[in-house]
Amino acid sequence: MNIYSCINASCNYYTDEEFNDKMRDSLPKYGLTMIHLNCRSLVKHFGEIRNLWRNKILKFDIVALSETWLIPDQHDYKYEGYTMFSTSRITKNGGGVALYINDAFACDTIPDISVAIDDCIESIFVKVKKKHNNLKVNVGWLYRAPNTNILRFNDLLQNILETLKQSKIYICGDYNIDLLKYECHQNSKDFVNMICMVSGHLTNGHLGNGHLVIICMGDI
Repeated sequence: MNIYSCINASCNYYTDEEFNDKMRDSLPKYGLTMIHLNCRSLVKHFGEIRNLWRNKILKFDIVALSETWLIPDQHDYKYEGYTMFSTSRITKNGGGVALYINDAFACDTIPDISVAIDDCIESIFVKVKKKHNNLKVNVGWLYRAPNTNILRFNDLLQNILETLKQSKIYICGDYNIDLLKYECHQNSKDFVNMICMVSGHLTNGHLGNGHLVIICMGDI
């Protein structure tokens, strides 16, 4: 069984200029826009990311980063017009997640589910409200390191979804889970089923009382 046969996916490479032209015609004028970068050390690559902002490549409301490789309370990598939120590993190197959110939004961290758990998950969740309209949504970014316990990760993700079930949610993730093993690996299958249940084929749907859940994936 191919559970992805109905997904219309397209994967293309673009130059900076081509990407900018495509996004200029594609991004909605209203709502919330997001992009993900796996930066593999924000310290090393912040200059490159900053240049993307300056060249208007990252013209998104929210920029999500995985593998920031920062240490706790390392907040020296700010960009004008955005507020940075991050979670870093406490006892070991690597990993880490960050959200840069445009200052047009009022934001507050959700501390109970913004966590770093060794060999399992790093997450950052933020309440986001557009200052000049009624847009309110919880935005989260998750990272699961390769070759770590998927069962434990699934349990924690389920708890997060349960915590946020009465609100609109945007969740992005760098999950490192092989979705092609759906038929032969139970934990991978459980992950896919959980996501499909709340999001409707990995893109969008409703979770009770009209509460929207958007789930985006990277490095799956």
